[in-house]
Amino acid sequence: MLLKFKGKELHTGLFDELNVYPVSGRKGVKIAIVFPSTYQASITNLFVNIAYYYLNEELPNALVDRFTLDNPTEGALSALGLGSFDIILASITFELDLPAFIKILIKNGIPPLTRRRELGKHPLIIGGGPSIMANPLPYSAVMDVSFVGEGEILLKHLTDILGRIKRWRKDYLRGVFYEIRELKESYVLGKTEVIRGHVRSLESIYTPTMLIRSLKTPPIYGDGYYIEVSRGCKWLCPFCLEAYVSYPPRYRTLENLMCKVREGVRNLSSERTVLYSLSFFDHPKSDEILENLINEGISFSLPSIRYHTLTPERVELIAEGGQKTLTLAPETGIHEISNLVGKPLLPELLESLAIKALNKGMRLKFYFIMGLPGEGADAGLKAGNLIQKIIKSSKAGKGMIKVSVNPLVPKAWTPMQYCPMIGKREFKSKLKDLILSLKGLGVEINSYSWNWAYIQAAISLGNYNTGKGIAAWGISNESFSQLINYLRNYGFIDPLKPRSDKDISWDIVKDINEARVKSYGTLLCRRT
Repeated sequence: MLLKFKGKELHTGLFDELNVYPVSGRKGVKIAIVFPSTYQASITNLFVNIAYYYLNEELPNALVDRFTLDNPTEGALSALGLGSFDIILASITFELDLPAFIKILIKNGIPPLTRRRELGKHPLIIGGGPSIMANPLPYSAVMDVSFVGEGEILLKHLTDILGRIKRWRKDYLRGVFYEIRELKESYVLGKTEVIRGHVRSLESIYTPTMLIRSLKTPPIYGDGYYIEVSRGCKWLCPFCLEAYVSYPPRYRTLENLMCKVREGVRNLSSERTVLYSLSFFDHPKSDEILENLINEGISFSLPSIRYHTLTPERVELIAEGGQKTLTLAPETGIHEISNLVGKPLLPELLESLAIKALNKGMRLKFYFIMGLPGEGADAGLKAGNLIQKIIKSSKAGKGMIKVSVNPLVPKAWTPMQYCPMIGKREFKSKLKDLILSLKGLGVEINSYSWNWAYIQAAISLGNYNTGKGIAAWGISNESFSQLINYLRNYGFIDPLKPRSDKDISWDIVKDINEARVKSYGTLLCRRT
């Protein structure tokens, strides 16, 4: 029975949570969902919510709890230590989650290297998520099983296996491990091929209409019912890992979506929904979805939109739905480079969208990447000039425009896996050009740390020794700045250097896009 919010606040645990299951009396298998980021990010993440409700419904005698960086040593509901659990499901959304996860293991007295652990004495650790789906090799030093497939597939297999066990004992862990590791989507050290697994349709997967909520901490995108509208993306931008690992695109039907949203906003007592998608307006019924929501008095937010799919009329719909910020990602201010990376630069469209959004009282946020193949030394200046023209044509006031700049992070299983990363000095130079070109125009400029981007790339392009190096760093208790030195000492592929097929060890992962990744990657490298 759920502790629900229905007029009276029934809440429990470290974070005063609503919509959660009581943990008392659960005598079956103990499963910990570990999300190695903030608690706020964890309740915003759809997989955490899906896994939590699915496991509780399918295994009613199991104790399911959650750990984050805000509660690394005690469960959110049970206050049990992580070492007390039988199975750990590690949700690795992006590469820097791996060192964070290792730190959580160490804080709980669990050896971070799989070869140092003993099943029965220590939990069985199964890792999954987009980064592992691209390249499981660096994670294999830490995970007993790295699952190269979408989470719903793993949850179904796991509950089928555990459901056959009438009375749980810790010595059954080895049997569970052997069954999980034999799945075609599972990678364990030494396996020569693993097939990336995708669900066939969003209609067939489990979608909770109740979500974990806290009286202390709201989710990142605010109150409301969060749901996935589509998965995958047809555009396959060469720098986008998620598009490649989640291909092909799949869309939830209008009828199914509206049914789930109506039930979800009712359950959460909130007339608002957040619609997850890599490119929302690729959905064949996107306009109808928004019109239906507006007609039913449900406000909405669209965290991810490809600006090429927008029109001033669609911006008006978004504003009418209550969204306060419109995010536009031209990625570059250089026409030739924009065509090369599959996002043709359309300044006139950007200007018209900006004018419409500002007239509707919305703020604007622009994203740029520095270090795209062949962009030249003036990339920062060109990006600044583009924003200057938009400000001039739209008459944007101070504080209405933000610009976010990231260095290109070459990721495994994308065409950019062959391309060198931009150097630190060059990135800072281009960033400085952008900042100076927008000086005095009231634009807020943020940039991602080059050091963190470098470590991301090193992990994504890494191998077993990469994972060993991160584990050694975690055990040493040295600062995050020392992690790069550990990676170098254990041997890794330097992200600053171009790569060829002989450098790529993650081709053990098989997928329908393999030929595209290689041919497109070769084209991009010629421009470097």
